[in-house]
Amino acid sequence: MNVNQFEKIQDMSVLMRGTFWTFLNIGSIQIQTAGTEGRFIIPMIRDPNAITSFISNILKKTRNSEL
Repeated sequence: MNVNQFEKIQDMSVLMRGTFWTFLNIGSIQIQTAGTEGRFIIPMIRDPNAITSFISNILKKTRNSEL
């Protein structure tokens, strides 16, 4: 995923499967973009909810500064 695709993010979701992985706070992030690549999956990372929040905050700041 490059910078141009980062700007095209439309949706992000966190996938946590099972009690064990939820307890350890490990999951995957699925990122949907408007580009031709479509969908990216970042597998098995720690604290995926915090990472999606971080990315969302950066996107909001970037998009607000463009207005």
